[in-house]
Amino acid sequence: MPSRSPPSVAIAGPKLVNVDDPARIAAFGESMTRMGRSITLVQDELDQGQHDRHTDVLGVSAGGMLVRRSVWNSLGGFDPALPDVDAALDFSVRARLAGHRVAVVPDARATSAGPIEEFGRAKVSERRRVRMHRQAQLHRRLTYSSAGVLWIHWLTLVPFALGRAIGHLVAKHPAAVGGELAAAFAVAFGGGVGRARRTLAANRKLGWGGDRTAPDQLATGARTPHDLP
Repeated sequence: MPSRSPPSVAIAGPKLVNVDDPARIAAFGESMTRMGRSITLVQDELDQGQHDRHTDVLGVSAGGMLVRRSVWNSLGGFDPALPDVDAALDFSVRARLAGHRVAVVPDARATSAGPIEEFGRAKVSERRRVRMHRQAQLHRRLTYSSAGVLWIHWLTLVPFALGRAIGHLVAKHPAAVGGELAAAFAVAFGGGVGRARRTLAANRKLGWGGDRTAPDQLATGARTPHDLP
């Protein structure tokens, strides 16, 4: 772990800076809305130390992420249902719900050449990008939801996807239609949600109310109760 991280920190993430302009922050801390959409807390800002006082976060980026081995092993590592994006955010959330601290370390820096979905790929199509991000959002929504509303979320996955697909067509974003539908069907019938929920339940010690960086109280202080389905 970085030398400035307290012993209680189980996951630490550096300040990611732009590889072409290290004076600009590429990403620094992550959170999410109540509906599961991921949020980068600080992105594309000139680094003047304005965010260095904030350390505890809901999640960190995968780039430069450091994890205590005991925590990694006990939580089972990254969720295999999130192979492209948001795996680090999901792991961070599970760590916090298991009672561990997640923090960013302002003095630690790592360069970033672009978003994680482009790692090892020459080009990512708009359809694929939409599918990866939407699938991760829907998967985490069902994984974190209570048993009482799980079936409501599951039953509305495909109808909402059809509605959003029509919205993409009206907004003249036809490339996003296929990705939207593919994400909904993958989450609804892929089988990864059940495994993820069992893993979460086996390690969970806190509820959202016991975590001050829960989705309804983002580290930015913003509330997003009207996040789109």
